[in-house]
Amino acid sequence: MQTYPMTPGQDIIFVQQKYSYNKAISNINMMMVFEFEVDEQLMKQALVLAIQRNQSASMRLCKEN
Repeated sequence: MQTYPMTPGQDIIFVQQKYSYNKAISNINMMMVFEFEVDEQLMKQALVLAIQRNQSASMRLCKEN
């Protein structure tokens, strides 16, 4: 299995969780831009499944224009 170094943001979260006992709170932001047509119904179904697996996740969907 190939591994990659952590990004600076991942490294900060790792250190915080390692040394902040019982205070493991992380806010990881991500933005995805699709430059092609996306099946909105299929995307919504996928996101519902992802949220069901991790109920602490929250997402905001935006559509340009």
